[in-house]
Amino acid sequence: MVLWSRLRATPGCGWCATGEKGQKTMTTPRPRTRQLKQLDAGILQAEISSFALHLAAGSKSAKTIRTYTEAVQWFAVAHLL
Repeated sequence: MVLWSRLRATPGCGWCATGEKGQKTMTTPRPRTRQLKQLDAGILQAEISSFALHLAAGSKSAKTIRTYTEAVQWFAVAHLL
């Protein structure tokens, strides 16, 4: 059994996020930029655009619309291949 007293940080341990002298502070990672994918849905693109318009009319968030339409585009590309 491991005792909590052994798991506590010791001064200068380097893994604590307290910001005290001799200790490292945790930083938040930079947000990654989203890489746009070039998906050619061919003849199905008009239907996908109509689906995106339907989602927007239903007050879906921009991220939801992007995720759903991208999923349909991936399906369309795979189907057309």
